[in-house]
Amino acid sequence: QEMVKNEIVPIESRKLMRSDSRFGKGHLRLWVDVMTASAAHSKRVVPLPSTESVPFQLRVVIWKVEKLAGDGINVFVMGKHMLNTGKPVIDRTDTHLNVNDGTATFNWRLIFNLFIPCQDPRLLIRVVDDGYLD
Repeated sequence: QEMVKNEIVPIESRKLMRSDSRFGKGHLRLWVDVMTASAAHSKRVVPLPSTESVPFQLRVVIWKVEKLAGDGINVFVMGKHMLNTGKPVIDRTDTHLNVNDGTATFNWRLIFNLFIPCQDPRLLIRVVDDGYLD
């Protein structure tokens, strides 16, 4: 009752899950007021915070790629994310030349300038043979 009188709102957070996946699909932030009908009519409406997207920078460090097939191949790692506008955000490492032992080493940071929350929170990471089309 003291919290209600002082308009202190206890925000709760619940993870949104699907029954066919172990990965969360987002979070729901909420508060619940339990009160009588007359108390509800006398309480003023509190606007919810904005859900507008805010800028966010995602950084992914690429150190090593193992178990590559082929001898003397040239590979790089590429990352791709789709913005809500449909525009792709793409970044890639430099090319590791002549991979002979199945391991390519990098010291590279992929940087993606995004907006959160986003409609499609996926990041595609792909290892590409740089000389495949030569």
